[in-house]
Amino acid sequence: MRKTNFWQTVRRYVPVLLVIFLVAGRLALAGETTAEPEDSKVPTGVIGLFLCSGSVGFFICFLSVIAVALCIENMVAIKREKLMPDDILSDIEAALDNGEYDEALEICQSEDCMMTRILGAGLAKMANGFDRMEEAMGEEADAQATILYQKLGYINLIAGVAPSLGLLGTVQGMIGAFGEIATNPTANASDLAGGIYVALVTTFEGLIVSIPCTTAYVFFRGRVVKLLMVMGIISGEILDRFRPVEGE
Repeated sequence: MRKTNFWQTVRRYVPVLLVIFLVAGRLALAGETTAEPEDSKVPTGVIGLFLCSGSVGFFICFLSVIAVALCIENMVAIKREKLMPDDILSDIEAALDNGEYDEALEICQSEDCMMTRILGAGLAKMANGFDRMEEAMGEEADAQATILYQKLGYINLIAGVAPSLGLLGTVQGMIGAFGEIATNPTANASDLAGGIYVALVTTFEGLIVSIPCTTAYVFFRGRVVKLLMVMGIISGEILDRFRPVEGE
């Protein structure tokens, strides 16, 4: 439970830190813009590209921080030892082997993890017969799977939104470049190249965020599918202990 509270604390304060970061970045961008002479070169380097990308670029950076936090959380949480600890499983099986069903239920209620939630849902319905136990465990398994996939869905969402935001920034920059042509017919290529160059930076930033997020999503989804399959096998074996014998 301590780790869960830790991540809740992180989620609570990350938005505040990001707002401070974005405001500081915008102030730095404003200061750089006023300090540069008219004949200054196009910004280069990581910091220069980041500062010149505008509000869209800062929002993409905001998404990147959220994506990193989600990836770290899923890396820590989506593990077999976290979702179905072997020692707890051994204690539950030992209690069931000895016919101590109430003790097995108490273990499930005292140890909070994916496996104990599923098994506890079934053991709590033991008095209602095998079919009700199977139904309860199936419903809880679906609920736990939904929770895992929901966390992954946020990473997938960022992977899809980031390049779209990058394209938005590019279109915004292109509109500004063509607006320059409309207001200044004598503008030459050098007058427009800088703005277009900066506009393309947002597309680059969007792809830099999207590609790792897509990779992480596919990786974590495969891990979730594997763990759910293992959990289904384990819970099915435990549930078979309560299956009525034909003819009885």
